[in-house]
Amino acid sequence: MREGIDMRRKAKFAASCLCAVLCIVGAASPVNSQDKPSQYLKNVLLVVYPPLVLEPPSKGPCSIDLEAWDTAINFVANQSVKLKLIKEREHREQAKQLSDKVAEAGRHFSDTAADTGQKALDEADETLRKYLYAPKLWLSAQAIEHNGGCFGTLEGSVKAALKPSEMISTGTIVYRPYVEMWSDARLLLSASAEFSRFVIQSSEAMMKKFVNDWALSQE
Repeated sequence: MREGIDMRRKAKFAASCLCAVLCIVGAASPVNSQDKPSQYLKNVLLVVYPPLVLEPPSKGPCSIDLEAWDTAINFVANQSVKLKLIKEREHREQAKQLSDKVAEAGRHFSDTAADTGQKALDEADETLRKYLYAPKLWLSAQAIEHNGGCFGTLEGSVKAALKPSEMISTGTIVYRPYVEMWSDARLLLSASAEFSRFVIQSSEAMMKKFVNDWALSQE
């Protein structure tokens, strides 16, 4: 049953890629969208980026060198000064330190005046909460091999968590809603020997585009 589902997913993905290829062949405009600001990116100072998401897993002639990808993306992220881009692992480590500060503020609560202690505890808790729910930049790639070549897509999406809400139509409570703040997509098409490098370069360009769009959003 699982194999049947995977085959249908691959067939659907191949069809969408083929359609994209045919559209591009007949189009004069580039695949990449132009730089554009977003009201949701204004005043954002921290964005977390997890490892590259691959579907299906990276293997075979269209596999991607994840170590090289990680090195390249980290280099691009480190060039951003005003917007802080950090790896998911670093984000978890910093969150642990902030969590320890909340615990420390709680321990000292009984040793200080009630108002002062409560204020310190609330401030530490709010700092941790905002840090934990920083927006995330997800990069995901899909690819299939065909006649010695590889084709697929690279997608980027920045999402931010919102406070609990409810569906207007049904009143159902949504405890962890989110909003997509930014997105981009690119077609990947190359010989299998060049595919990994192509994905890495495309990922670098996509992250740079996000930083440019973020800068435009601050104006």
